[in-house]
Amino acid sequence: MSEDTTESTSETTEESPVAEEKVFDEAYVKGLRGEAAKHRSKVRELEATVASFGELESEYEALKTKYSDLEASNSRRNWADEITKDSPIPATVLRGDTKEEMESHFEELSALIKDAAASTQSTIPADTERPLPLNSTGLESAMRNALGI
Repeated sequence: MSEDTTESTSETTEESPVAEEKVFDEAYVKGLRGEAAKHRSKVRELEATVASFGELESEYEALKTKYSDLEASNSRRNWADEITKDSPIPATVLRGDTKEEMESHFEELSALIKDAAASTQSTIPADTERPLPLNSTGLESAMRNALGI
């Protein structure tokens, strides 16, 4: 049976008539052309959309980078405020990108301030030999002498 089906298909291909040229009427062709024109204009619109999408994507990446930078800056500011709390050292002078670096710099500055404070303590010399007069002239001259003015 399988032999019969192969023979019949080979016969039909040999006997098939030559394909005639198809002729379409003018209205059908105009309809196809109009449809093709709509598709071409849609393609142009989509190409413009794709181009604007590329621009938006690059803008998004720039904003994402800016957000990350601002978030890191805010973290550094919070760390500096936390480290310098109850200290005479202002948070703005600390440097470092991590909390540990800022703490290390704070310790260096604290040591410098303590050393500077210890070396520059000024004292007014006690003048116990003579009592200060109650009028302002004697008081002024005693202050000038004590301050070396």
